Amino acid sequence: NCGAFADNLIEAELFGHEKGAFTGAESRKAGYFGSVGKGTLFLDEIAELPMSLQPRLLRVLETRRYRPLGANAPEQAFEGRI
Repeated sequence: NCGAFADNLIEAELFGHEKGAFTGAESRKAGYFGSVGKGTLFLDEIAELPMSLQPRLLRVLETRRYRPLGANAPEQAFEGRI
């Protein structure tokens, strides 16, 4: 449920983060897009995401690539079908 995430944590939860990307990021963490592999990621209540994040979500769906917070290069998001 996308509406259940705190606005300041949703990006790190979806995209993951690198060590030192923000205060408290003591190690690298894969987000949901990095963890799904060939499985299924069901995002409920997408309309509840902040408007600034919705274009990034669309870009991930179109390109199948995303950039974790603090990363220098994009990563492959998932291998399955959309």
